[in-house]
Amino acid sequence: PPPAGAAAPPPGAAAPPPAAAAPPPPGAAPAAAPPPHAAYQYQPPPGPAIPDLGGNIDLLMDIELPVIIRIGRTELLLQDILKLTPGSIIELNKAMDDPIDMLVNNKLVARGEVVVVDGNFAFRITEIVSPQARIRSLG
Repeated sequence: PPPAGAAAPPPGAAAPPPAAAAPPPPGAAPAAAPPPHAAYQYQPPPGPAIPDLGGNIDLLMDIELPVIIRIGRTELLLQDILKLTPGSIIELNKAMDDPIDMLVNNKLVARGEVVVVDGNFAFRITEIVSPQARIRSLG
């Protein structure tokens, strides 16, 4: 309600701004400010953050992943790439008897050797990369 003797604001009019708090009387201790950290407690949202698959790994077994059999690598200057012709030879960073890398989703998972099966190139795994090495390859 408006103070005594003041007219009430017309209906629908904005309320007047609240009056500023009076300063403390001289010699009185100032009011304590609330602590900078509120008493807020984080509450995680209800339900699991990751859906429970119920241990049913079979749901993932039909996912196709890219597999690369890498016999070697090199880097070439653009000008050298533009000069390539049929018969050009590009040297790679691996010797003939070095194991070949098998990458799954661009991560090294195995090493092996190239073989021929029914006239087609194939890959024989000779070593599975350790879990520690796979973790290191993640960067």
